[in-house]
Amino acid sequence: MNRPFQARFAESLIEISGLSTGSNSRKCLRPSEILKSENMVENIIENIINVLKTQFLNPFQEDTDKSKLFNLVSGCPEDDEISESLLSLQNDGIQAMKSFETRLTTKEPAEMFFGTLKRNKFKSWKDTSKKFVAKKD
Repeated sequence: MNRPFQARFAESLIEISGLSTGSNSRKCLRPSEILKSENMVENIIENIINVLKTQFLNPFQEDTDKSKLFNLVSGCPEDDEISESLLSLQNDGIQAMKSFETRLTTKEPAEMFFGTLKRNKFKSWKDTSKKFVAKKD
């Protein structure tokens, strides 16, 4: 006999003998296990809410500093360098557009449209994240 057949055979013997404690043969479907799982989920939710209230800042509160940018994911304020970079993006784009327009009107036809554009570099929230490198032992 293989193992699955033995398990079905044992289950049917227990059921025929009247020793089964319920119709659920799986442990995870027992009422006590369901109650335990629900309690675990409630504890996890309480812990997450506690961490969010104590370790993160709600950027929509009335008492938050209006002069800083806040990351909506973490609720943490960002550095001044990143804030200035993000707030100046529109002006940088307008300047790039104006330089492209002047190039279209003053350069030779081959260089007018198909010339390369200088890429604007800016800092964002991605630059604040720590980068980890996995090392093999």
